[in-house]
Amino acid sequence: MRKAILFLIVFVLLLVAPTAVRYLQFYDLNAEERVPPPPYDPEAIKAVPTPEGSEFVDNPETMEGLVLLDQAHDNNFTLEDIAYLDGRLAARGVEMLPFDGGDLSQALRTINAFIVITPLSEFAPDEILAVRRFVDRGGRLLLVGDPTRFSLVYDEEDFFGLNPTLVADQIPLNSLANEFDIAFNSDYLYNTVENEGNFRNIILRGEGFAENGLVDGVDKLAFYSTHSLQVGPTGEALITADDNTWSSTTDRPGRLVLAAASQDGQVLALGDIHFMTQPYFTVYDNGRFIAQIADFLAQSTGRRLVLADFPYFFHSPVNLVYTGGPELGPDAFDEIIALQEAFRRVDRDLLLAAEPQDGADVLYLGLYNQAGELGKLLEENNITFLIDPPIEEETLAEEQPEETETETIEAETAVRLIQSNLGDIQMSGTALILLDESEVQRRVIILAASNEGLGNTVNRLINLIPLNADYALSDCLIQDNLALCPSNVADEVVEYELDTSGAPGIPPAAEPTPTPEPEEPGTGGDELPGLTDAIPQGPIALGETVTGTLADGESHAWTFSEGPVMIDVVLSGAELDGVFEIYGPDGELLTVVDNGISGEDEVLQGFEVPDDGEYTIVVRDYFYRVADYSLTVTLAE
Repeated sequence: MRKAILFLIVFVLLLVAPTAVRYLQFYDLNAEERVPPPPYDPEAIKAVPTPEGSEFVDNPETMEGLVLLDQAHDNNFTLEDIAYLDGRLAARGVEMLPFDGGDLSQALRTINAFIVITPLSEFAPDEILAVRRFVDRGGRLLLVGDPTRFSLVYDEEDFFGLNPTLVADQIPLNSLANEFDIAFNSDYLYNTVENEGNFRNIILRGEGFAENGLVDGVDKLAFYSTHSLQVGPTGEALITADDNTWSSTTDRPGRLVLAAASQDGQVLALGDIHFMTQPYFTVYDNGRFIAQIADFLAQSTGRRLVLADFPYFFHSPVNLVYTGGPELGPDAFDEIIALQEAFRRVDRDLLLAAEPQDGADVLYLGLYNQAGELGKLLEENNITFLIDPPIEEETLAEEQPEETETETIEAETAVRLIQSNLGDIQMSGTALILLDESEVQRRVIILAASNEGLGNTVNRLINLIPLNADYALSDCLIQDNLALCPSNVADEVVEYELDTSGAPGIPPAAEPTPTPEPEEPGTGGDELPGLTDAIPQGPIALGETVTGTLADGESHAWTFSEGPVMIDVVLSGAELDGVFEIYGPDGELLTVVDNGISGEDEVLQGFEVPDDGEYTIVVRDYFYRVADYSLTVTLAE
């Protein structure tokens, strides 16, 4: 028992001994009185050195355009990191759009430049090809790496996560950069002789800058944690560090490249992102350099236009001009309304004009036989028309005397050719689309042999607007800025002049027909007044959905008489390239809706029905093909 008590006392003493020692050390009872601290003297404290601030004031030139920012490859940065660059672009009238995935080739159609920052996943081969084609057409590309932007990947079989794999940004970025003779090295640069507060903060001076507009007026920069770059034979070193700057992978100094350009200045690669971030963009000439990068991205000079970019290359407002000065009727209204609505969806105004305004971009529509005013413009693009013998107005009158044998032979031997770099091609059945950029204007010329062929070609271009160029031009012969496309008109006649007097998309009726007696839905019957051959299907009520099947060459008419009310109308059909028109009680055409392509819904929102009269909704397929459809009328929100 005594031994147990003794062991317990020893254990307690050992337990409290460290605490007692620390107490006695802190409260030294025999220590002398401490000397009070010296009085505070601000002048005796030396200021901590800070880098020079930039005195640069940005005075940008106002431009317009779009820049695409890659966010589809696990990019390791935040929008706050590039807020200053985004602000410099906004000051130039350029909007930055995100690319979150999808078809990159389509997304690149509308823009001036593509920005890729610290991706952690590689670009696919089809994406690399899309960027290559974009740069080849004059688009700009900015590639930004950074050795501090990486991620760790853990093996699923490594339960404790003891062996993570480092995924650095430079390897995925090289999947794209290597296409343009640039490679980001797996290193970081440092300078222990002269730096901006830290050995990784590299100071760069004018003697290391190439003669390039991107560094004009730039005397001194600071990069914070940067890769070095390798530059191939088509590239150019833009910024090179001094001989006191070393690479972490080789521990060797000298001629290390931090920024490079390639593809005749269309591609810019930078090894660091931090110099763009706050507060580092205020250091030395960093702000000026970032502003000049914004100029590089905003500049559209040299961007080679292609037809597949229609209508994004137009500057608003755009003049719509019909060649030959025809008298415009409902057929033309159909085209004009559809085009104007399509242009509005991409924030561009299309204005009908008798002749182009000075400096305005122009969309020309017309027939080959009336394209004389475009002769010089066509010749500049190596295009001429051969119409022999000339088409005379009297030969197209509705009532013709019987042709003589000589006239029959002439008609059979008549030559109607489009002569271009693509060879001689028959006008009949062929539509021409030409893109011309000269002086201060961008012009698109659409010509066809007939009114129907012209309408089909206009619809083809409208189908380009939702970025489905492959679909819209897939059956065209394309070379540079010229496309020759099927007009989709069988046995097409080369018409003397543009006749647009018929109802939209429907041949004009010889005489108006009287109002028919009401019939049971779907039984067919006489023509409705002013609606030509539309077959009555009966009434459609508010909140109702009706269905039907269109036969070849057929259109259906549904009546609505529950006004006054504001309605939404939706026409759907999986195989339908739908069009619907709304006529008033007096047969007057009130609106035409044709915004989608085959299989897409046609939607009209907020249409006002001012009274309880009988309004008619005519439904048809754009090409008058066989198709099932559904039509819905609901109360507008």
